[in-house]
Amino acid sequence: MELIQSILSRNNYTLQISEEKTYSLKQTERDSSIVMRYFAFAVSLLVLAILLFLLHIWLWGILLLVTFVPVYLVASKRRKKQWINFNNNLTMRAGLVEIIQNNKTCSVDTDSFEAINYEISQNKNVCTGIIVLRTDEGEAYTVVEIYGDNKRYVEHDIQQIAQFIADVINGENS
Repeated sequence: MELIQSILSRNNYTLQISEEKTYSLKQTERDSSIVMRYFAFAVSLLVLAILLFLLHIWLWGILLLVTFVPVYLVASKRRKKQWINFNNNLTMRAGLVEIIQNNKTCSVDTDSFEAINYEISQNKNVCTGIIVLRTDEGEAYTVVEIYGDNKRYVEHDIQQIAQFIADVINGENS
């Protein structure tokens, strides 16, 4: 249990456990340090480009400005997604899962789950890991999303979290 709480804490999530063995998983911070680092890098590229334009160093200024655009777009897209997902909550216990996404609550019986999947994607230097709960009706709920620099570490963390969620839903966690 300490390992999973450490992994969740490192990835800006908190796990609350009630006396009835109900587990509540929630994101603790709106912004991941990885995403904020890339956002700050993009802004610094813009400031340097403007400074180079003021110094009449046009070629380097244009190069930095062209580099700024894709870095900024990726960082702002992920930051916006984190802000949207900030109020999401996953409450689990043996037999029932309650998912709160975008201020809508969905209660799903654990027998209707088809799979608990995790996906890893890497875009340049930012790696994203997500856990998706899929139901028999074909609905998919993204319940956890983490970011990191190293794909191997993100994959390890997301595997551990997915296994923990599967154990709680199946009633195997003591």
